[in-house]
Amino acid sequence: MDSYIIKNAKIWTGTPDRKTADTLVTEGRDIVFAGKEADASRFMNEDRIVIDAGGRLVIPSIIDAHTHINTVETGYYLVIQDQSSIESVFGEVKAYAEANTPEDVPFIYGRECPAEFFDENHADRYMLDRYCSDRPVLVCDSSYHRCLVNSRMLELLDPGTETGGVLGVGGYETDPAGNLTGIVNEHAYEKDLEKMYTAIGWRPESVRDGMILMPHLQEYATRGVGCVVDGFIPDEDMLVGIKKLEKAGLLHTYYYGNVLIKNYEDLERGIAQLKTWRAKYASDLIRIDTIKLFLDGTNEIGTSAVLEPYIPNEYGLENGQMSVTEDELYRIFLRLQEEHLNMQIHMVGDRAFRTALNAAERAKKETENKGEAFTPRINLLHCELTDPSDRKRPAELGIYINWTPQWAGGVFGENSKLFLGEDRFRQMYAFRDMIESGAVVGFSSDVVDVGEIDRINPFIGIQIGHTRMDPKIGRKIREGGRELLSVDELLYGYTHQNAEAIGDSRLGSIEPGKRACFCILDRDIFTCPAEEIGGARAVMTFFEGAPVTVNRSQKVEK
Repeated sequence: MDSYIIKNAKIWTGTPDRKTADTLVTEGRDIVFAGKEADASRFMNEDRIVIDAGGRLVIPSIIDAHTHINTVETGYYLVIQDQSSIESVFGEVKAYAEANTPEDVPFIYGRECPAEFFDENHADRYMLDRYCSDRPVLVCDSSYHRCLVNSRMLELLDPGTETGGVLGVGGYETDPAGNLTGIVNEHAYEKDLEKMYTAIGWRPESVRDGMILMPHLQEYATRGVGCVVDGFIPDEDMLVGIKKLEKAGLLHTYYYGNVLIKNYEDLERGIAQLKTWRAKYASDLIRIDTIKLFLDGTNEIGTSAVLEPYIPNEYGLENGQMSVTEDELYRIFLRLQEEHLNMQIHMVGDRAFRTALNAAERAKKETENKGEAFTPRINLLHCELTDPSDRKRPAELGIYINWTPQWAGGVFGENSKLFLGEDRFRQMYAFRDMIESGAVVGFSSDVVDVGEIDRINPFIGIQIGHTRMDPKIGRKIREGGRELLSVDELLYGYTHQNAEAIGDSRLGSIEPGKRACFCILDRDIFTCPAEEIGGARAVMTFFEGAPVTVNRSQKVEK
């Protein structure tokens, strides 16, 4: 295996002291030197390939600590372009149906529609039927937590009386007379999909051979990403596909997969499934050590768990809902302590955030009272709305925080205002107190489908987290104030802090002893105009000591 010297570089090492360097040296899979070229003379006479970076910025590989690879690459989405009205959205569904027969496209999945269009005052299944009724149709909203299905799909799903959500919250909505409206929250339809697939003789393309995942993984490489954490493993086919890529030498990223549970009663099944998959598929590149739970839903459709009731509206909601109680979550943490496992928890509302902190505090105290260290790595995902009195608690409890900074620019729109009101809407995405109190705060893309493929780019996350301005929207949804994060804070979160959160000591910084996972960028994201940060790409990406992609429009001298 070749070894390398990268010289004439501006190296952002990602170490806590932000040590500077202009030269790094690799030996096989590892970094053996990072410092000044004058101090690297002992490596110069050895048989290494020398690369002149031309003064470009070199950073550690990005870690995308929460994403959804499988749902992006299943390849059967209709990406809706005109979202100006419900009629325009359904009009695109109709045009697509007219251009593709049921034999060619037996199921239409449209993505995405503004969340505010889905309620009994705007759209129901009967309205969707008028645009397409000859096959099952599902139109998903922008939050990915609510959808509308037509009558044909409801018939094929045949949910019966089991209308609850598979994530432990949400479900099939009904009208006052108890009839299904076609609006479905929190993926409740997924438990019934197999019946529909069997009836229509079709199912999404499998990821079992692995190659369907390659466009996504290759795009990651061009953005300098060297590790991904899959939000949850949808089925064993995902692991079969990833394993095949690894055996073929095509897996140029570390893959972390989480095992989903929907409630406390599902915990033992989840632990058993994790152990089975870990024994069968885990390796140096593939890790399976984390349980995933959706504790609440989302602000955009009023299913997040909040401390103060939602503002009065036609939905009749109060404080949202949670999939487990505080006591159940406390017992889950103790069980994970026994199994030496970790946990990622989806949470959006401030009541969910406090519940998780309370449960962790109880479990940590009980464990330490026994003279043991509390070892589960608890990652709280999203944390969109938090009470100020709780923001310093993650640092005190050793809990990890993960957030998707691109959301601060308003990518989900302003539908949360319908449920939270203006004041709470303006208070969303507050992480400054957490960072300054010493919490480990990391970042991720949380991309869920092909329509968002451009958002797996960590640099657009850095740009929006730094400016609170989404270039797709062109205006500020909320003022940043002290919540504007620096480029250094954001890059540190995507690298060093994410490595801490997933417990991977091989990654996160450029220093001796770490794996040689880094990239040479085409621009200096610290000095270029803020609006150009999101355009950054890797000129060259290294994974475990080997270059895996080169941007041919740029040159590096060997």
